[in-house]
This record gives sequence, C-alpha cells and structure tokens, in this order.
Amino acid sequence: MNEPELITCKNCGHQYEGYYCNICRQSADTNRITWKEILDHFFQVFIDVDRGFFYTAKELFLRPGITIYDYLQGKRIVHFNPIMFLILLGGIASVLFHLLKINLIVEKVNFDSMDRTIPILAHKYFMVIAAIMLVYLTLTDFILYRQKKYSVPELFISNTFQIGEILIFLIVFLPFLYLQKYINVTYSMQIEIRYFIVFLFICYLFLARYQLYDVRKNFILQLKIAAQLIILYVTIDAIDPLRFIMEMRK
Repeated sequence: MNEPELITCKNCGHQYEGYYCNICRQSADTNRITWKEILDHFFQVFIDVDRGFFYTAKELFLRPGITIYDYLQGKRIVHFNPIMFLILLGGIASVLFHLLKINLIVEKVNFDSMDRTIPILAHKYFMVIAAIMLVYLTLTDFILYRQKKYSVPELFISNTFQIGEILIFLIVFLPFLYLQKYINVTYSMQIEIRYFIVFLFICYLFLARYQLYDVRKNFILQLKIAAQLIILYVTIDAIDPLRFIMEMRK
C-alpha cells in the first residue's frame, strides 16, 4: 500500500498530510493570487456574518462586555483584530469628518474657523482623543476593578474594541450631524445633538463594563463605573487635544 504523499508547507516548511498545515494552518492550496481570491478574502474579512469585521462590530453592539469577555478567554478566531479594528475606523471617521467639514463632538473644535487647517489634522485629533481614552480607561479599569484580575494588556484590548465601536456610532450619526450643521447655518438656529451622542457613548461604555465585570448585584462597582466615565468626559473636555496638536506643529 502506497504511503500518502507528504506536502511541504510553503509558509513554515513543515511536512504534513491533508488540506492544512497542522503547525501554522496554512492552506495546501496556495496557487497564484487571482481576482477571485482577492474578492474571497474581502468577503471573509468584511462581509462574513459569522466572523470578521462586521461580525465583531455586531457582537460589540449587541453584547459588548460578553463579547470582550469571550475574546479575552480565548474565543478570537472569529473576531477582527482589535488594533486594526480601531485604526481602520479611526481613519474612516477622520476622512468623513474632514470631507463633510463637521465639528467634532468636543464643541470647542471648529475646523471651518481655522486658517491653518490641514487634511491630516482631523486624523491627528481622533488619534489623540483615542490615545487619551485608551490610557485613561485602561489604567482606571485596572485600578478600580483589580478584583476581576484582568491584566493591563487585556484591558488595553478591551478598551480598543470599545473605542472602535464608539467610532462606528459616530460614523452612523454623521448624517444627523451634517443635517444639524445645514439647519443651523441656513436658518440661524442652534440645534445641538452632540450632548445626546456623548450621552449614548457614556451609556455604551457603562454597559460594556456592566457586562464584562458582572456588576449586576454590586451597587458600589456600578457607582465606580459611573464616576469613572463622568471623569473621562470632563478630562477630555478640559485637556483640549486640539491645542496640543497645534503646539506640536509649531
């Protein structure tokens, strides 16, 4: 009886039988790249409802804390990379806000009134805001909920997912922000929905912690979460990241 032919993995060099390398999971079917393969990769990453970008976004919307808990416990293959998740959404939000010339959630920032505005400024602003939120939320999560025994890297990934999902909310609200800008300019009105959007952000961050840390019967932890998020908003509003960016450009 002939022995089955061994396949040499083109990725790691391991010899194996079957359709996938049992060391690195590289497929045995690795021919020249075609347009069909590119489209397949695109749909697997972004469109697949059972894994990838939209699956991650959907799960983070429906059950943020539970999804993050599952990810930290090892259920990761179905989810989009959290770092890429945040970077991709930050870039999309930055471009859209710049193209539509819409003021950001922090009211003091107004791109239309700045003589020295450059295209990359919006992106820098989002990155500074994201960095402040990541550092603050990660450190305060570690300090306030140490009994949950999550490490700093785990909390960093947790907050990366949450901030990425918040950017999705922001992108979804863009038409309403644009409509608000049009009405205010055309009819000299002062409609303001930013505070409502900020309130939704705070509620989402609260829900994520409520589920992740399982505080249903712990009123003290619920108060800690509420205080943590209120201080976050006050801190971002007080620091004024835009001034920091302009100082870096000098």
